[in-house]
Amino acid sequence: MWLNVVSIDLLALIVFGYSLKSPTIFDLLWGLIIAIILALSELYPLHINDEGDLTLSISVHIASLLLLGLPATLIGAVFGEIIYGFISHQPRIKVCFNAAQTIISSASAYYFFLFIGGDFNRLGFFALFIPLTFIVVNTLLVAWILALSNNQPLWDTWISLNQNTVQYTTILGIGGLAFAGLLHSYSWLGVIIVIIMMICLRQVLFQASYNLRTMKIRFMQTVRVLMTALEYRDPYTHGHSSRVAVWCRKIANEMGLEPDEVEQIHLGGLMHDVGKVGVPDFILKKPGKLSEEEYEQIKAHTAIGENILLEMEGMEYIASMAKHHHLYYNGDPRGYNDSIPGKEASIGARILSVADAWDAMTTNRPYRKSLSAKKAASELVKNSGTQFDPQVVEVFINILKKDNIIEENFEQEMDEKKNKSEENIV
Repeated sequence: MWLNVVSIDLLALIVFGYSLKSPTIFDLLWGLIIAIILALSELYPLHINDEGDLTLSISVHIASLLLLGLPATLIGAVFGEIIYGFISHQPRIKVCFNAAQTIISSASAYYFFLFIGGDFNRLGFFALFIPLTFIVVNTLLVAWILALSNNQPLWDTWISLNQNTVQYTTILGIGGLAFAGLLHSYSWLGVIIVIIMMICLRQVLFQASYNLRTMKIRFMQTVRVLMTALEYRDPYTHGHSSRVAVWCRKIANEMGLEPDEVEQIHLGGLMHDVGKVGVPDFILKKPGKLSEEEYEQIKAHTAIGENILLEMEGMEYIASMAKHHHLYYNGDPRGYNDSIPGKEASIGARILSVADAWDAMTTNRPYRKSLSAKKAASELVKNSGTQFDPQVVEVFINILKKDNIIEENFEQEMDEKKNKSEENIV
């Protein structure tokens, strides 16, 4: 990561040196003023999604470019990040990257505007390309670092990072143009108007992001309450869905899936057994072997779960996970809802199959005691390629090793036991 940040820093240093050949007292003075404004705007961010925050700094950068030029803006960007980093105790690597990507974004917007024939003394249609270029370059650099750190494709990371924030960044970019226009036209009266507008703009964006976060939190709370109520019917499975959801998230992250799909798979882990609401209590709690008819009723919970989840808009992926998480990977008819082989089910369903089986094996049930971690892991490996997706099992075994749940030489021990067993047969 340091090497990647250093490469960005070196590029930013070249851009900074080229753009500040001979800074004036005007540039230095206004640069420091802009730095203070930027640091203050960064101290009060708007949390939009789990990937990051938005601040009014975008508007400040755009207005500064239009009114003060590139040198003062770059000086403000560097000192602003240093001041903010010092106040918020940010790691040096983050301060360096933030300053570098802001320098590159600002310079790109400035030079591209000049390249297409823009005139800073006569702002017209071309002025829209200033916030557009700044935002595109800025978000691409952030996505590039995230993609490298999470081992994900750049384009997928960029889309995931911006799909829920594009409307906010657009408003902030246009806000910067408006601020510059007001300050240019109305001088000190414009300053008062801009301050009022910045307060109002931040409040509008805060309320919008707050409403989105509140809706998401309440939805997840509703899901957890529903699953907790369902699990209270059977004390042996209480907490099962929450544990499965955690394992699903870990596996999905380890496999490098996109953040949105990881969230869906986590939600699928929480809700995969919702169809058990249609299974009678005496079957769920029966300590002995189920009759053929009772077993068919248990198997029906996957189809019931799918029907319940399809009643909610946007839950198609979750519904498919609920329906297919008991499929056998090789198409063995012992799997529930065996209309398709498990290998054709979504990656979410295949991840859920492993996570669900692991938790079932490692917890007590009415009809048996829990298995040890090593024995449960052995069962997963033994059934890899038949009941479970081999790739998912391999990733999960690596997670168990990292978490020190099983030993590093787990596979070697399995091979030794298998060889001894074969020798005894001979």
